[in-house]
Amino acid sequence: MAVVTKDDYILIRKVEVPDWDEIFSKGELIAKKQNISPEDVLDACSEARHRR
Repeated sequence: MAVVTKDDYILIRKVEVPDWDEIFSKGELIAKKQNISPEDVLDACSEARHRR
């Protein structure tokens, strides 16, 4: 599974990130709504970082 750092998340969302638990719970909620796994969300974040 890809590892996503705080900087990656800020880059993708373009917001300040105060609470990691909130980030991952939101990531899981988004994944459920989109019918994809949380791991796929993290993989997408990692891919976005590598495309910079």
